[in-house]
Amino acid sequence: MSKKTEDEFLFDHIISIGPACRPAANLRYNHLRTFSSPLDWMMDYSLDTVLHLLRNGFEDFFLQYEVDKNNSNVANGYLRVVDTLNHIISIHHFPANVWMSISYPMFVQKMKYRAERMESVLQHSSSIALVANRLESNTEMLSFLKSFADLYPHLRIGLINIRNDVTKSHDNYSENTVYNDNRLLFKEYFINDAQQWPYAWDGNTFAWSQILNNFSTGELDKTKNKWLRLRKQSRELIVFGAGKQSIHILGWLSGIKIEIDGIAVSTMKDNPCNINGVRVQTYSEYSKDASIVIGLESKSKAKEIGNALCIRGYNNVIYVDDNLNLVMTDE
Repeated sequence: MSKKTEDEFLFDHIISIGPACRPAANLRYNHLRTFSSPLDWMMDYSLDTVLHLLRNGFEDFFLQYEVDKNNSNVANGYLRVVDTLNHIISIHHFPANVWMSISYPMFVQKMKYRAERMESVLQHSSSIALVANRLESNTEMLSFLKSFADLYPHLRIGLINIRNDVTKSHDNYSENTVYNDNRLLFKEYFINDAQQWPYAWDGNTFAWSQILNNFSTGELDKTKNKWLRLRKQSRELIVFGAGKQSIHILGWLSGIKIEIDGIAVSTMKDNPCNINGVRVQTYSEYSKDASIVIGLESKSKAKEIGNALCIRGYNNVIYVDDNLNLVMTDE
């Protein structure tokens, strides 16, 4: 790894090591997830399992499995399937309306591709960061880091673990460097990881964004520069919406020190007056010259909002995808 600035570490790639979906989701929200790992959307696996799978090339990954019929995830359209050898739980990969005889071979093929790609990334990179929100002790985490490093002696490696601390405010975090020998870095961060909105599974995305902004990849730099140009060119920079996607955008922009001038909504009914210190107002309160950013959590809904704003004279409408890429209206 290298330091770009006083507060930013640069890695070739950043990978989630669980124990569930939260790290992968927050990496994606912050434009730091450069490829899909077989473990990204899995649950309940141990650090020993991560090492085991890397050592055997994911050879026995879901080789033996069972469908947990008592705790199925059918309500979300997917079955709960357990890797009985490695104690890994999948709740996102096996559609409930598709026979396992059909979905399982497709799953195996996809995961084989992801495992091979991840191994190629690990073999051909010079620096990797591993992100987790695990409960294991520092001793256990450091032991894992050193064992991982033994597998890939050419890599400089950062281990970032985010722990829950209910005593902290929602927009604050603290950090501790547990270990640093120039090749291996182990940092812990402490946040109040409760959801700010009713999306418990991805946690306090605002605080995650604040932390993950300390880490960067080359691809992320391109995205940051586009946002910086937009800020420089905009008389007012407004984010539309007071929901989940807006929180992701606000957290990330705050982390890279880009200030926005407000949050726009269609109506103040059921909306707060501010979010993390940024005022919330109906869009009509903002100048027609404002640049209005709309998250693409639902592409059709975003386009609908954008078209409505354009009809009302707001012509500087910009869309943002899940990876925080800016998409102009004419693209």
